[in-house]
Amino acid sequence: MIFQEYLKLMNPKGKIYCIFDEIQYFENWQVYIKSKYEMSDIKYIITGSNSSMS
Repeated sequence: MIFQEYLKLMNPKGKIYCIFDEIQYFENWQVYIKSKYEMSDIKYIITGSNSSMS
């Protein structure tokens, strides 16, 4: 995954922010975000149109 490569190559310091826009187009995005959120100290910012979300 691109994000893991970023962490490995850049070794960022401090708070990490990960932004997802229009995430509703990806299947099971809630499961993915929840699993990553619970396993890290990363701040996730999620945006998108709620017109297609159920």
